[in-house]
Amino acid sequence: FWAVHTAKYATSMRRANGNYVLILRSSNVQGSLLVCLLFDQDLNLISNITYDLGTPVFCYDIAENPADQSMILVARLSSSPYSQPLVIKLDAFGNLIWSKAIATSLSMSAIGSVLVKDNRYYFAGTNGYTIEFIPFVMVTDTSGTILNSETYTHVGQSTVFNSMIDMQDSMMI
Repeated sequence: FWAVHTAKYATSMRRANGNYVLILRSSNVQGSLLVCLLFDQDLNLISNITYDLGTPVFCYDIAENPADQSMILVARLSSSPYSQPLVIKLDAFGNLIWSKAIATSLSMSAIGSVLVKDNRYYFAGTNGYTIEFIPFVMVTDTSGTILNSETYTHVGQSTVFNSMIDMQDSMMI
């Protein structure tokens, strides 16, 4: 596999469906691709799937939906005028189900983490200008439709949300 691509960037690794999932950003002569590698518990390669989403993508986090064993990825489109968040859904075998760019009102937006809870996807990220960063949390259903989004404003501080933890009846960011 490694001889096929000219540059590799490991972006996120998680355990899902009893296997390990590694997401790579791979730049080759045709452009940037997203690669999903699935490994069993002994780290034997099960599958190697490449996604050409038509634009360079960098993945930040992966979560498994226990209801259907699908995986949800949060990524960033780096070819848009501003960094634009991207949500990608894969089935249990790593096949692409859908991908959706999230339109935001502020420049340089990024989603840093995803959490699956109560058959919904919870995202933490940052809407940012060149000077200050404004953290937000967004909730979608399993089709990627936005149900709610909250922005947390502040004065004089740069803040970035990087990860979320499920605390049974609440979440910590």
